[in-house]
Amino acid sequence: MYQPLDESRLENWDDIWPGMKELPGVVVDGEIFIVPVDAGTAGIMYNADEVTTPPTSWTDLFDPQYAGRASLEDLAITALDVGALANGISNPLEMTPEELEMVKQYLIDNRDQFRTFWKGEADVKAQFKSGEIVIASGYPGIAKQLRDQDGMNVQFVAAEEGQMLWTCGYGISPDIAEEN
Repeated sequence: MYQPLDESRLENWDDIWPGMKELPGVVVDGEIFIVPVDAGTAGIMYNADEVTTPPTSWTDLFDPQYAGRASLEDLAITALDVGALANGISNPLEMTPEELEMVKQYLIDNRDQFRTFWKGEADVKAQFKSGEIVIASGYPGIAKQLRDQDGMNVQFVAAEEGQMLWTCGYGISPDIAEEN
């Protein structure tokens, strides 16, 4: 997907936090493929005024008491990861075809659990603010904004089955011709 990057042309490579350089896919077989830009964790956001027992598990998103009041990020990888972790699959990125089919069916069987699937930060914030939802997959920064900017008691928790970590970065397609 990416071509190796010339470290001598990465003027600030030495300034990147060492832990970011160790993320999967950044350096492969001693070659740099991605310049990491940011990273974070995903978990569960919930309105603590409505959800009085804090969630601890990805399965809480599927709890019938939140039917029609839950939201899931509208990304296939997020849904598959959440569905896998909720079903005891500890490494969703290495599912067998049978596990993938099971998770797919689980998500189909439980799609009515979710009021909607949020497409962006503005979506999920509006859903919490309107009272449409009380629990959702999400990120700590969104929960913090809802608390600090909107005065809502939205909290974030990392699920006991494991966090979903993400990173964004820059790479160069192997189809791009090198110029200067």
